[in-house]
Amino acid sequence: MSGHSAASLALISMVQGVHEVAEVLEGLYSERGGFEGGVELRPVLSVGGRLIEGPKIDDRRFRVLNPLPNRRRFLSVDASMKVLFDCGSFKVVLIKVAAAVWRWRSLPRRYPIRKRFALVFSKLDAKEVLLRAELEEIEKAIEDLGPGDYCVLDRPLMAVPALREETRRLLEELDDELWGRGVVLMGVCKASKLKLNTGESLIGYLNYRGSRLLRGSAWFYHPVFKSSQYPPWYVGEPCIVKFSGEAEHAFRVDVSRRALAEGDLERYLGELAFLQDASTPGYPYPVRGVHEDAKITEYEVEVDRALLLEELARRGLLERFLSDVRSSSFKEEALWGSIF
Repeated sequence: MSGHSAASLALISMVQGVHEVAEVLEGLYSERGGFEGGVELRPVLSVGGRLIEGPKIDDRRFRVLNPLPNRRRFLSVDASMKVLFDCGSFKVVLIKVAAAVWRWRSLPRRYPIRKRFALVFSKLDAKEVLLRAELEEIEKAIEDLGPGDYCVLDRPLMAVPALREETRRLLEELDDELWGRGVVLMGVCKASKLKLNTGESLIGYLNYRGSRLLRGSAWFYHPVFKSSQYPPWYVGEPCIVKFSGEAEHAFRVDVSRRALAEGDLERYLGELAFLQDASTPGYPYPVRGVHEDAKITEYEVEVDRALLLEELARRGLLERFLSDVRSSSFKEEALWGSIF
């Protein structure tokens, strides 16, 4: 019983499974690199129900990342979504899109904020609507970019087969158009499902490992998989990046495969790493800036709810619509009161 306080022992006795979970994690985090017997650590990728194993994790793939001073333009776009009404089988959502061009020692050029209503019937619908909103916004701003500039999204660069063909084609054509202008398309992802063959998070492990190998330094890890292992709908190739030695977090960063084939990954990442906010080291400011601009406030939600209800009333659809909403809102109304 040594090592546990009386309070922690009492808590453990009330919550089942704590020892079992700790034991599994102990195996997962073993210095041997896996569960019983130890295994070589490899990244794994699930494609169409098939599991692809990448090259074993190799410390030689870690490289120091040096921020490179530059005057490149960085176009960044982000879209956010809030549910206005839950009608059971579908939801009415509000989408807000923000875009800006950032350049060192220059005020950002912010484009007009755009908002739109949409109906979504599934999580995939919601993801597709957000992606299309971002891609359409980029098309409006693309004329402001030239050779050597960047377009940075807050998402992985994947035209997954589950998306409609038209949406997949939009992303692929945008990549072609940008590279035709000499513009590098990149995606910085706040979350990633990439993992190791042991089940551990790939980014989590590489962050742990890289922060010990290159203590106090920014770094990147590449390649994660062989280029030939990625399916054709991977518009970008992932690498794992820690933008600042002072930061706690590392990110998956996708870089256009077209740009990688003809350019310099270290330069691309170094020029992006140069644009960081001192108050939030480790996260490129263009992405952070539009993320903040795209946030939807509760006031906006209330105003835009009222706008839609007014339009439905004008068309004689309000009573039918509210009946749909009430079909899924009993819990909220019973606990918190009317949502109208």
